[in-house]
Amino acid sequence: MPRRPAAALATSGEVLRLIRTGEAVTRADIGRVTGLSRPAVSLRVTELLDRRLVVEDSDGPSTGGRPPTRLV
Repeated sequence: MPRRPAAALATSGEVLRLIRTGEAVTRADIGRVTGLSRPAVSLRVTELLDRRLVVEDSDGPSTGGRPPTRLV
């Protein structure tokens, strides 16, 4: 999947769209897809969680480290 410029997906609304469509379901996915930094991803996800637009689901499959928390 080609990486998009961070400026194109800088809003929380765009991050919400990625989660809803399943294009990005973890914080790491959001960073990879958008090119946003980890702190920028965290800020947007926290905003969506605070507004109760997304919730954290059970942990996803581990790839050797800590299992990722899925966003739905």
